[in-house]
Amino acid sequence: MIKFTWATGGALTLILLIGWPILALPAKVFSEGYFTFWVIIAMVWGIVASVVCICLPIIEASDIFVAIFSGKKYNVPATSADASAHAEGKGTHLELPPAPAVRA
Repeated sequence: MIKFTWATGGALTLILLIGWPILALPAKVFSEGYFTFWVIIAMVWGIVASVVCICLPIIEASDIFVAIFSGKKYNVPATSADASAHAEGKGTHLELPPAPAVRA
């Protein structure tokens, strides 16, 4: 999953930093209509990205919302890693490494 994230993030970064400006080169100086076209594309992109960022987490957690609003208790299924961490008294969060000793 991490390789996929880095690959897609890297590809999108290259597209936005190199590909997007190259698409604007044929126009040289933007006319008013061409500039309006680019602004509309940017606005649609931003609106779609906002909707996705807002709606996907809600859709992914819909079973939790249904359980909460119907008054049922929702039990989070524990994995074996979670069970062993709780047995050792550790939470599921990552801990910070100890601070280095300060030399006086």
